[in-house]
Parts: sequence; structure tokens; C-alpha cells
Amino acid sequence: MAEPTIKQFDRVMLKVWFSGGNYSRNVADVMTVERNGNVLTVYSYDQRTSIFNWDNISLIEEIEQ
Repeated sequence: MAEPTIKQFDRVMLKVWFSGGNYSRNVADVMTVERNGNVLTVYSYDQRTSIFNWDNISLIEEIEQ
């Protein structure tokens, strides 16, 4: 199994756009993003964890808070 890809951030807001439509989700106060296989896990400074299916994501962008 491949090692996970991990990216550190300093309280950014990410907008995750999903495939198959005009649907997105904002995730605030992002600390760490980890991709492990088909799973993208986003950890925030306020102890929230968001889990996404990588195949359903078309774009991830950093937006200003």
C-alpha cells in the first residue's frame, strides 16, 4: 500500500468541488489534508474531520476567509 499524501495548512478555507454537477462544500480552518488511496480526509483546527471520496472530487481550491 502506498504512503498517504499529507499537506499542512495554516487555517485556510478550502472549497471542494464535486463531479457531476455544480455542487461544492467549504471547509474552514483547515490544518491538514491527507489523501490515502481513494479517501481524502480534511482535519481542521476546531477538531472537525471531513471525509471525501477522491473519485467524486473535480477540484479543490483555497479561498480567502
